[in-house]
Amino acid sequence: LAEVLQVSNRTLLSLDLSQNRISNSGAKEFIRCMQDDKTYNSVLTQIRFSGNEDISESVLIRIENLLEANSYRLQQDVLELIQDKDTKGRWNRCKLMVVGNGRAGKTATVRSLLGQKFIPEWKFHNWCKLKSQCDTTEWNLAQ
Repeated sequence: LAEVLQVSNRTLLSLDLSQNRISNSGAKEFIRCMQDDKTYNSVLTQIRFSGNEDISESVLIRIENLLEANSYRLQQDVLELIQDKDTKGRWNRCKLMVVGNGRAGKTATVRSLLGQKFIPEWKFHNWCKLKSQCDTTEWNLAQ
């Protein structure tokens, strides 16, 4: 399993290995694979080892430190992507519902994300304006 994580993992964020009789040497193998800079390319940020009493505290701490480093690296990657105006990342699709009190800035926020200008004289309406499809690659996240 540790060797599988060495091969360009881009989707597995969390792994629960609780109650799996993982030995200290097995946990050390995870560390070895996670430290291999040549092949390790993971987004893994959480591994649960509860119920595996054979793993020493020092090994668990080393694994936790490596996972925290992954989390920090991922956060930095996202920040760089957001701050780089020329880079367009794949954001996939999602449903977004903007909710709030009247004149709280919902429309202004959506317009800003779409790269549209702020309209100070925008009229408040007590109705819902729906847009059936929004391409998030149009969002201007650098502002």
